Amino acid sequence: MDVEIFRLTPSRESERAVLRLLLETWNFGFETDVENRAAARFYLAHATERSTDAFAAWDSGRFVGAAFAGIPGRAPLGFSSASLEQARREFLKAVGEERLQYWLDEWLASSEMLLSKLPETSAAWLDLLMASPESRGRGVGRRLVGCVEAVVESAMPEPRLRLLTDTWCGWPFYERLGFQRRLERPFLNDDGEEEGAFFVYEKVGRSG
Repeated sequence: MDVEIFRLTPSRESERAVLRLLLETWNFGFETDVENRAAARFYLAHATERSTDAFAAWDSGRFVGAAFAGIPGRAPLGFSSASLEQARREFLKAVGEERLQYWLDEWLASSEMLLSKLPETSAAWLDLLMASPESRGRGVGRRLVGCVEAVVESAMPEPRLRLLTDTWCGWPFYERLGFQRRLERPFLNDDGEEEGAFFVYEKVGRSG
């Protein structure tokens, strides 16, 4: 697999490519393409709001992966053409208030509650990582994370990279890359039964 990694420059074309890949790799759980696309657009705006650096993986002219990271002290890329509020309005229009609120409570509120427990330590964040289904298990994700780690190492005197993931997003992958679990929070269904969990992972670089 001849994969090349490049810096990802914000543009309408690159945003459309990331949205397509996001819809390929994530299950947003809605019934129609319009609803799922609105969910993906909101998620992209939310996930990349603070991202300062981004990388893309290409295989024979096909866009197969991306990684976004936020590094303290750097200006955000402004990757999404929609502001977070605009993307939220589009999401609301597509799915309605009740389903939007359920989605926000299920994913964002739970994760933000976990993040609020972290100590106030300067850290970079891996905001978003994606690899196309056909490229998984072939080193794309590992190389993208490696690019992020290299940037963090060069930008921070005490490099520290964190990420938020969950039961459904392949957390063992991060452990194989040397990340350590710092926090976890169970996810409960409507009956109060544990269905999974959210995790915060961290990796301290060589200078730290």
